[in-house]
Amino acid sequence: MFNDTVEYTPDRTGRKLQLPCLVNEHNEIVLPLLRYAEYLAGKGYSQSHQAKVREAVRLFFEYSLANAPTGGFGKGEVGHVEHWRHFSRFRAAVVFGTFDSMTSQDPSGLCWPASTIGKGNQVVALLTDFFTYLDELDGSAGASQFNPSVTPSAYDTLAKASAYEFRRGKAFLGHTWQHSEDKQHTAYAVERVRSIRKPTSEPKRLQDAQFLQLVGHGFDVQTDNGLRDALVAILMNKGGLRLSEALQLWVTDVVEDPDAAQHAAVEVVHPEHGACNLQWRGRSYSKRSDYLRGVYGLEPRTRLPLRDPHALGWKSRFSTLRVYWFEPYWGQVFWRLWRRYLHSTAAVKRSHPYAFVMRTTGGWQPLTIDAYRKAYERGIFAAGLVPPGGCDMKAAGLTPHGCRHAYGDRARNRGGLDEKVVMVMMHHASPESQEVYTRKSHSQTMSDVQRGMELMRRNSASSFTGDDDAAGGLRSVPAPLRDLMADDMAP
Repeated sequence: MFNDTVEYTPDRTGRKLQLPCLVNEHNEIVLPLLRYAEYLAGKGYSQSHQAKVREAVRLFFEYSLANAPTGGFGKGEVGHVEHWRHFSRFRAAVVFGTFDSMTSQDPSGLCWPASTIGKGNQVVALLTDFFTYLDELDGSAGASQFNPSVTPSAYDTLAKASAYEFRRGKAFLGHTWQHSEDKQHTAYAVERVRSIRKPTSEPKRLQDAQFLQLVGHGFDVQTDNGLRDALVAILMNKGGLRLSEALQLWVTDVVEDPDAAQHAAVEVVHPEHGACNLQWRGRSYSKRSDYLRGVYGLEPRTRLPLRDPHALGWKSRFSTLRVYWFEPYWGQVFWRLWRRYLHSTAAVKRSHPYAFVMRTTGGWQPLTIDAYRKAYERGIFAAGLVPPGGCDMKAAGLTPHGCRHAYGDRARNRGGLDEKVVMVMMHHASPESQEVYTRKSHSQTMSDVQRGMELMRRNSASSFTGDDDAAGGLRSVPAPLRDLMADDMAP
């Protein structure tokens, strides 16, 4: 059994879906999984999530075949073992592996190495949803017997109600959830187990001085590609966007801020569900996905197969991402450089609406994640940010995502902004989503401890002070960028 991706046409409308699937040894597609993949696609789940489901189903099929159940699935038994016990043993095989600890042999032939409790929990959750879907679709009572819903005890109900209220209280818009007493709590025979967390690690972020060195000397901003790379880096480091979000930017997504002249107002819109008000050849379009198909014959980049280099994800739960310049003068820097970039690329013939482009043998195509990561790494080396002998780029915060970590740290820890304000700025739905971005480093924590001891000794309080002077901020911009900003360019 091996993985594949099929182009699936569900009806006669011409609509096509790229769905991950499984193919057996007879080159036959596993149809229940294909139906479930279509269902997930219709619910808006990403292809990466569908791929995780496929992997979980593949593991379960392989385990079941290797353990040769003598009874039929759906008759209440797998050999002489109930469905749920078979499922529980499968979960154990995922977590602990299939090799005998004494002989290091595996008679089943699976040869699975030990994994983690987190991986086991994820597989249990994905397969439980899959089994439940099959039961609801076919009206049978067999599939969900692998992990049946059981009537919880009074203690189980209390625990689940408490956990539900805990999640409800922390969630963004949690006040719209049902109250615990109105919710029907259920339990499963095979539950997730508590995993052991790794110790908290130092945040992986790009330091401010390193960022200035990168955009000022790592990228050759006198060229179109270098200026493009600097603009993307500014969106991540000073605007808090993820790389996949910055590359979704259309030319029309950047305008002059009506509330701040000569400053950029940037809004990235969801490529599928985002609204638009665009016209082409007498036809109006209200959704971005319809505009892409109608005008360019393209699919949204979130719907492309994962193997397609132009595929992009969308992690946020919001359909529009407004860029909040924590240091407002960077909105002015971005606007000046953006106008310069549009002016220099005005003659580029595009067969797409994306702002950031790269030249290929097929013409000017949208910039891909892989191409930008390579350009970013070249910039890191050109700026002299890698120590002699090299280093772990991710651990040193020298990857593109280190820019977003720097943005969260700057707003929460050094700017002292309220946690909920930072949630809005970083487009997070819950405090836990942003915790990794705003976690303090060891040195920052020790500084806080020392400051607290000093405050207790002085019995007084101090407040954060920052330099909000725009001119002062602009003086910190690297000279190569200031030179470009100073050019007299017509809008």
